[in-house]
Amino acid sequence: LAIHSLLEYPPWYVYFLAIAAVLLGALDETRYRMVQGKGSHVGGRVGMGVILLFALLVLIQLRSAYQLLEGALTGRGVSGKAGTTSPLAQGQLADVQRMPLLSSYAELSQSALIEVNAQGLKDKLALNSRVLRFTPIVSVAYRQALLLAQSGQQQQAQLAWEQAIWSYPTGINERKQLEHLAEKDPAHFAALLEFALQKEQEYARAVHNQ
Repeated sequence: LAIHSLLEYPPWYVYFLAIAAVLLGALDETRYRMVQGKGSHVGGRVGMGVILLFALLVLIQLRSAYQLLEGALTGRGVSGKAGTTSPLAQGQLADVQRMPLLSSYAELSQSALIEVNAQGLKDKLALNSRVLRFTPIVSVAYRQALLLAQSGQQQQAQLAWEQAIWSYPTGINERKQLEHLAEKDPAHFAALLEFALQKEQEYARAVHNQ
């Protein structure tokens, strides 16, 4: 974990945290014993049985949710239209979203289907904001700026676009999308496009001067 931390941030990921937790538990020499008393032995077994049963139920739920998520992702695009899923896949994603352990992954898939327009804008912005906190990948970061611009929050949109540029400077497709939106709806996107071009130049100069 220490060597891996030189490259990226492994504690951000649960599977690395699980390894760290096992190692810390294995190195811990603290010992705990249940208080001896009448009925304590039976109570301890019952308590352990309840814990194991709960863990089993969680694993079953996780497996079921994962299968639904996998089915939704492999079934994407059945309807044949860009930015849409089949009704079955949409239902599967909605089911997974109600399951806490994988709900964020379902929302990540749903955010990829967002079309930047005024329809359902409040819900789209709320969804993409949650996904941005979960995993700020390039498409989500730039989409946040576009949705903010669509909602008329120009300052927040510019800040989000600037952060996206410095984090993901190769967002060519996103810039092309912004150009298309600015041509289609200049009232909401022309200012953001002008700002984006300015910040791209600033970024290029900063990189060149290093």
